[in-house]
Formats: sequence, structure tokens, C-alpha cells
Amino acid sequence: MDDNSKLGRFETFALGSTLARAAIPRTWQLQIRTIYRLDLQGTESNYVARIPNATKLGPLAFDEAGRKIFIADVAVGAIYQYSLATKASRVLVSNLSAPTALSFYPETGRLYIADPGRRAIFTVNTRSSQPVLTEFVSEPLKSPYGMALLSSDRMAVADYGANSVLVFSSKAQLLFSFPPKN
Repeated sequence: MDDNSKLGRFETFALGSTLARAAIPRTWQLQIRTIYRLDLQGTESNYVARIPNATKLGPLAFDEAGRKIFIADVAVGAIYQYSLATKASRVLVSNLSAPTALSFYPETGRLYIADPGRRAIFTVNTRSSQPVLTEFVSEPLKSPYGMALLSSDRMAVADYGANSVLVFSSKAQLLFSFPPKN
């Protein structure tokens, strides 16, 4: 068994932590430029990768089929792509302010990025040979800090600036918010 097969199967990450589908709690620990996988039911931690050009790693997402990890560098506003197969990293996209959350949708290969500094959610096609950062939604967002893909056609966004959670369709239409606006 190679080192990469020990990683198991993971869902989308939320600020560095997740639960494996086999219900084994695990978390990812980021130390400046290095990623470790920690088994929360034991005492084991495994070195996964070092991103040499990174400044300050933040949230990450995992593409299980593609065996890739997407990691935000919150200090320089870039998203790195690390391949578990080749053990190589590259800048996927840059020109973000301070990405605070990532969500990966495996069916389309799209990565969604919350950027409160630019007051928007962005998306990028990770399967493209030349990935381009595209705005998914910005209005009525004030400071989107977190998000989760609820289904193939819904995304929830935690907007710190608006003190609310907004739910958008896959076409970036606001469906509802909580708490409801009067």
C-alpha cells in the first residue's frame, strides 16, 4: 500500500477538517507550508505534502477521483493544486484577496472559493488546462466567510458581514436567507 492510499475517502473539507465516509474522524493540519493528516481516533499523524512556495496555508478541499488537494494561501490570495499521484504542486488560480473557504463539486470538477475581501464567491474549472477564476455570485454578499454545497443545485453561504446564511441556486440566484429579512 503506498502512502497515498492511506488517505482514505474524504468529503469536502471545512476549514481543514472532515469526516471520512467510513465514519473515521480525521482532520488536516496545516503548518505554514506543510499538510498533515491526523487520525482523530488514534494518535497517528501522517505527512502528506509540502507546498514550497506557499506563505500561509488555509482552507482546503479534496478531489477524491482526481487525487488532488486544493489549498488556499490566505496570505497571497492564491489557490494551490497538489497532486497526490505526482506529488507536485502548482498555482491553480491567484488574484484573490483572502480565500476563507473552499468547496469542491466532483461531478463537474468545479472548485468554489469564498473571498470576503472581494465580497464574492468564485469558481474555477479544475479540469481545464488553463483554469480561469470566474465570479459565481457577489450580490447581495457583504463578507462571505464560509460555504457548503448542499446538493447539485444549492449552495449555502455564511455571510459574516450580513449576519446571515444565504442559499443560492446553481445559477447563482438567491433562493432564501436566514434569518429572513423583514
